[in-house]
Amino acid sequence: GLLIVGLGGNNGATVLAGLHANNMKLTWEGAKKKCTADYTGCITQTRAMRRKGLAPFKRAAVGGWDIRPTPIGQALREARILDFDLVRQLSDTLDSVEVMPGVYD
Repeated sequence: GLLIVGLGGNNGATVLAGLHANNMKLTWEGAKKKCTADYTGCITQTRAMRRKGLAPFKRAAVGGWDIRPTPIGQALREARILDFDLVRQLSDTLDSVEVMPGVYD
């Protein structure tokens, strides 16, 4: 599994978005072309890393905490770091992810 500090931030939210987009086999309209979810750029899915015995990312349990109570889908919409059409398809799924409160919350 993977626990992420700042799950609602750009890094945590895009990790979750990538995981769910791949598991759901999503396609979406990008800025210049139609896109399909794949693990391009995911270092854990390279041949060298798989030989080290890492489990496939698609089986990863991901969770974490954040000091902001913003749901993950909403955080992605506000950050505007991924294509709108992809975020639109993922928003409900990501908003249902439980984010643990930060230590000072």
